[in-house]
Amino acid sequence: MHHCSARCQRPLHKRVIPDSLLGLSLTLSYFFVSLLLQLASWEQFNIFELYNLTQRHPLEAVAMASMQQLGLVDDLQLPVEKLRSFVRAIEKNYHNNPYHSSTHAADVVQSL
Repeated sequence: MHHCSARCQRPLHKRVIPDSLLGLSLTLSYFFVSLLLQLASWEQFNIFELYNLTQRHPLEAVAMASMQQLGLVDDLQLPVEKLRSFVRAIEKNYHNNPYHSSTHAADVVQSL
């Protein structure tokens, strides 16, 4: 297993993109992938744009992309669909609280 001193920038695989976003128009798909490629940047990444694009479900997108970019999915041989289901369950159980929400959780994951 390799270690990264800074966030790794492995290419995004289609399998980490939420199923609900795979049917997006080419323009929205490009915008979504562009946002995820900015995960390593505090200045460029906008969690609220991702929140809107993912229809209020940013945690799945950020968590899956982060784990894939860091090599955790491949290095630990994580079953992608089980991992996705786990992250979805976490996101689903967040209450609609303006601060401690799935958007805040996604923002925290992005900052790691």
